[in-house]
Order: sequence, then C-alpha cells, then structure tokens
Amino acid sequence: MGKKKGTRRQRKDTKVKKVKAQQDIRPKKLYKLIIPAYIEESSLKTLAQIIEEELQDDGEVCDYGKHFGLFKVLGNCSIDFIARNTNKVIDRIISTLSDHGLPLGSELCHNDKVIKRIGRLHVIKVDLSYELRVSPIANEVFVKRVYSRVLALLGGMQIFSSSVIDITNHSAVLYFYVIDKKLALDAINASIDQFRWFLGVSINTADSNMTIQEYYMNQITRPYRHFVQPIWRKMQQDWKGLKNAGQQELKRVFPETPQGLLDILGIVNGTCNQRFSEFQLKVPIFMFEKHELYLLSAEEMMAHGLEDLEVIKPALEYSVRPKGVRARLSQWNACLIAKSEDGKARLYIDYNPTKEGVVGQVLLYDGQSQRIQVVAALFAKFLAVLLTLDYHAYGLYALQALIALLESHDNKGLDLESDMVTAIQKGLYRLQAEVSRKMQEVEDERKKLDILPVDNGFYEWSDLIERIQEKWKLKHM
Repeated sequence: MGKKKGTRRQRKDTKVKKVKAQQDIRPKKLYKLIIPAYIEESSLKTLAQIIEEELQDDGEVCDYGKHFGLFKVLGNCSIDFIARNTNKVIDRIISTLSDHGLPLGSELCHNDKVIKRIGRLHVIKVDLSYELRVSPIANEVFVKRVYSRVLALLGGMQIFSSSVIDITNHSAVLYFYVIDKKLALDAINASIDQFRWFLGVSINTADSNMTIQEYYMNQITRPYRHFVQPIWRKMQQDWKGLKNAGQQELKRVFPETPQGLLDILGIVNGTCNQRFSEFQLKVPIFMFEKHELYLLSAEEMMAHGLEDLEVIKPALEYSVRPKGVRARLSQWNACLIAKSEDGKARLYIDYNPTKEGVVGQVLLYDGQSQRIQVVAALFAKFLAVLLTLDYHAYGLYALQALIALLESHDNKGLDLESDMVTAIQKGLYRLQAEVSRKMQEVEDERKKLDILPVDNGFYEWSDLIERIQEKWKLKHM
C-alpha cells in the first residue's frame, strides 16, 4: 500500500483545486426569461443587471430585447443568459426575480422547457375605442392623457405598463401590470370616468391572487432574506405570527380591522420593543416621513384605550386639524397599530371619522410638531404610498444595521473571524448595489411623472378639440 503524498492540508488544497478546475470547464447552459409584456428599455436593462448580479462569476447575460407579433401587436420581452447548471445559482435568480415582481405568465426556460413560472403581478387590459370622431391628433391626445392620469394615480401599485395606440382603427389598448388588483381597478375607473362620454371602455383582468401586503412584506424583509440568509434564519426563530384565534379576538374588539393588517400580523405579531436573533436587530415595519414605526402586537393594540389618546389631544385641539378627524376623544374609535421607539410618532386606523373622512383611514401623529394628518384613505393605500415614496428605505435601514453590527465591539456573539462575518460582508456589498439601483429607479420614475400631463380638475375639452383640429387642418389641408 503506497504512502499518501503531502500533509492532510496539502491534500485538501489539491482536492479543492481539482474541484475548481472541474467547475471552470463545466459547460454553461443557455436560459431564457420570457416576460409576456412590453417593458420600457430602462426597466428591461435593470432586469438584465439584476440577473447579472445574481450570476456573479457563474455566467453572464447574452442578450435582451422586445418582440412584437403581427401588426406591431404586443408580444413579449426576453432576457437570454448563460449559467452553470447549478441549482444554487438558478434558485437565487428565481428568488430575486420573484421578489422584484414580474407579470403573470412570466417564465424561466431552459432548452424551451419551462423551469419555473415566476410571474406574480396582476395584468389589467384596458381597451379604448373612440366614440367621438375627431382628428387623429385629438384622438391620440385624449388616450395619452388617460394613460398618464392612470399612471399617476396607480403610483406604487404598478410595476410595468405599456400602451398600443392604433389611430387608423380609432382604438387603443393599455396594459398595466400591478401589485394589487382592487386598488388598481379603483384608480383606473377613477381616471377614465370623465372620459366615458368620449371613449368606449372595456376592462379585462388576469388575477394572480397576490395582495399588496404580501408584496410589501416581501420587500421589507428582502434585505435580510436575500443578502444575509444566515442572519435571516436566526431572525425567523423569533418571527412569530398571530394565530387565527388572535385575529378573531382583534376583529371582535375592532370589527372593521382591514384584512391587510391581519395578514401582516399573521406573518409577525408585532415588532415594537422586540429584538430579533442574538444580534438584537430591530425591524421597523413602516417607514414614513423619516419616522421608523414599529408594529404593535394584536394584544398591544387591544390594550390601548382612551387614556392613551391623551397623547394626541393637543393635535386634535389644533386649529388646522384635518376635517375628517373627530376633535373629541370621547367620540374616537381608533386603533393604535404602530409607533416609534420613543412613542412620539404614532400610526392609527380611524374607524369613526367625521362625514368628511373615510372609515378605516390611516392617521399619523407627529409628536415633534404635535400635528395629526390623514396619510391614506385605506390601509392598503397606505402600503401603496410607502412603496411609492420609500421604496428603498428598508434596504438603507438594513444596510446601516448590518454595518453597525460589524462595527460593534461589544457584541460577543459575533466572531470577527467567523463565516457569519464573511456572509455579512458579501451581503453588504450586494445590498449596497441594489439600494443604489432602487434609489435611481425612484428618481427616474419621479422625473417621468413630473413631465406627464395630469389633469386634476375640470378641463374644457371642446376648446382643446377645436385647437387641435385647427392645427391638423393647417397641416393636412
């Protein structure tokens, strides 16, 4: 029997080198992401960048582009990439794309075989026909105004959108790929109501069963779930949800508790005054106007009575109190659902507003200014507002928390030589890149909305038609 060459360490290093060499020569396979939607060039490029980030050294994006059917009818978009056929890489890409939000029907394929259906966004198709025959220019102006108004009202509920306008056949088709179907349909109907005298409207939807609260919770936990999985696994041990019996008890005390809030409590029953994992991480659920608000548990919500409302009494007595909010505490029926660590900023759901208000409206009390304001008519709309205004805030918060964790010398549970530190450092690098990209996306979206013509009041359409017709006649007659 021959003697083994080298020490155990040398033999291990040799084995590792052989494995790496085999990985390098292992053939890469072609994958295709197919998205049944028209996506703007900038958004498609962002998706390609996301896939490249997930591939790292295990592959690359080959090509991406848009494809149309006959007569320039909406076809699909696709991204081709090559990757080593490792489950780890493909699972990582699937997880990221699922969180990012893709239209229903999106698929990841390999050799024309579907690996995973990853589309979760609802698809809403709006067919418009011109009831009033005016100039083609006027037709296009009206449709583009409808389209821009819908985009402005959808806000954080829509991810992608597209339009196909056929002037010759006096018709147009608008596509919206949205997070929450009900809220989106409300926004679309509100946008086209004033145009119904001019446009015939038909709306069809493809329902993915996703809710805005599901998408919202995915976004705020994503920095931990995706970038530092070892920490997330430790956090999940303390991530307890409210059982059905507890939800029914909360509904008994506050019968009009929105389902969206119950769903969030079902995921985590409060984060106020709680620290997760041995690293003692805090998790604010709502971040709004520079406030970090922590979700109360159902038991804490039911325990807060009228005596706790004394905190906001100065705001109710203020001369500029919102019209939809009652001034007398004895008439209040509001549930405190979240507050800041110092208790000065508070979030309520108001179940007994004045006639000017809406049952279930969300109120924010700012202890510094001692003002109270209505931030959304419904809880679901409040989540949409947070997704619109602070889409990147949770990534930034997680980034700061993880940096503080690495810099802490008092945390004895963190060995600076451990694999955990390496995982955090790698996660920080990729998380920082994603936060920067999201911040740029928000800025680009705001710039785009700033130039969209949104009509918020009454407009004399007959004057507009006459002016456009005159221009059209001068040009063509």
